Amino acid sequence: MELERSLPEDEEEIFSYLSSGICKGVGPATARRIVERFGAETLDVLEREPERLTTLKGVTARKAQEIAESFRRHMGLRRLMAFLAQYQLPPVLAMGAAAAVRRRSAGEGAGESLPPLRRGVRGGVLRHRRDRHGHGAGCGQRPAAPGGGDL
Repeated sequence: MELERSLPEDEEEIFSYLSSGICKGVGPATARRIVERFGAETLDVLEREPERLTTLKGVTARKAQEIAESFRRHMGLRRLMAFLAQYQLPPVLAMGAAAAVRRRSAGEGAGESLPPLRRGVRGGVLRHRRDRHGHGAGCGQRPAAPGGGDL
């Protein structure tokens, strides 16, 4: 059985989605104002034109950027999960990749060497290279060259 995940499309679904806490800084009241102003275009505005949020009372340019960054992070994770699902890889890999990206962007682990993914495919599923301790490589790491070395 295959599940298909889709984004909310009508205004009430978008309101429920936003007011669920998916975006930092958006509670039910702000979600309602955003959806009332932008309607079915809301998700596009959040992703592509967040500066338009400043037309709402109480939304500064900084808050609009914070909301947009939170939404984009979430959308990136959704897209990564959908990509991994095509190869029957578990969503937990996406979570690990997102955590690694957050750590690196915050300056943590800048000197860490991440074990690469092996590019081999067996039965349509990517195999993961294991490090010398038997730990599998997470997603978001450098791919391995066909011979096993780093690219």
